[in-house]
Amino acid sequence: MKRCITLCLTVAALALGSPLEIRAMPGDDAKDAELKRKADEVDRLRRELVQQETELKRLRQENERLRRQKTPPAMVEPAATTAPKPVTPIAALPPLVEGSVVEASELAGHFAQEGPVAAQRYVGRQLKVRGEVLRFARGMVTRDYTLILGTGDPANVVVCNFTYADGYAAVYPKGHGGELVARTKSGSEIPLARAGQTVTVSGKCKGFKNGEVLLTGCSLVR
Repeated sequence: MKRCITLCLTVAALALGSPLEIRAMPGDDAKDAELKRKADEVDRLRRELVQQETELKRLRQENERLRRQKTPPAMVEPAATTAPKPVTPIAALPPLVEGSVVEASELAGHFAQEGPVAAQRYVGRQLKVRGEVLRFARGMVTRDYTLILGTGDPANVVVCNFTYADGYAAVYPKGHGGELVARTKSGSEIPLARAGQTVTVSGKCKGFKNGEVLLTGCSLVR
């Protein structure tokens, strides 16, 4: 319709022989500009969407590559439980000789496996027992201290009870609890035992109870 009017005016102007300035209808330029702006905005959003999709695809590929390269954690085998070493049956041993050394593992093993027979062999006897010091303790009130010897079996230990020797003013742990020392009345220190040290203890066997072989009146054999 607008085109027809324009053509009519043009024809009339030519017929009258006078020039005619043709002007666009008001609002056409603004509408075209708005349409162009919206079209440009849509193009920009499409380009951003393509970029984001490309980046997402790249990240997925990278994650998949890392997942395939990841080494599965090594299977950790559970630590094998070490069974106590078997001890020689008491019936196969010669008679106990005064002054002979008995291993802590053998002494505790006999009590654990052959209680009544072990009691007949050891209880009331003065024994020399050799073993590794697991830990120690000292009396809070009484003047005594204790060395605990390992036997290779966590369920059984040999408990050696000592009284203070003449001249000892105190007995206490030292070196972050890894060593037991005695302080003499003159102020000097005497090392008694260290955790992990193998010692030979002389003492009287009192019996076996709750996994503990008890020795009393003990002294260290130097």
